[in-house]
Amino acid sequence: MGRVLVVGGRGSLGKALVRQLLDTHSVRTLDVSIAPPSHDGLEHLVGDVRDPRDAVDSVVWAAMPNLLSAPAHQFDEINVTGVNNLLRAAEQSRDLCTSVPSL
Repeated sequence: MGRVLVVGGRGSLGKALVRQLLDTHSVRTLDVSIAPPSHDGLEHLVGDVRDPRDAVDSVVWAAMPNLLSAPAHQFDEINVTGVNNLLRAAEQSRDLCTSVPSL
């Protein structure tokens, strides 16, 4: 069982991924949401992808600002700066899966 970080794990795509991953992995979510974890055994970190994080075995990217309410500068900061930070952290990882529903 590997450790997986799901970035954006409190969003609709992230929650669906977490449900599937919890059957076979130790899952940690990173999201700006302060809502408590929705599943037993899930570690939720309140944070921002624009800050570098600890390395894990796998990274799943599901973070995306709300298209209707987020300031425009967040899209570049999250999708460029945030992804670069996670790629640096994932250099030692075996897996990286990335997608957001707005692509």
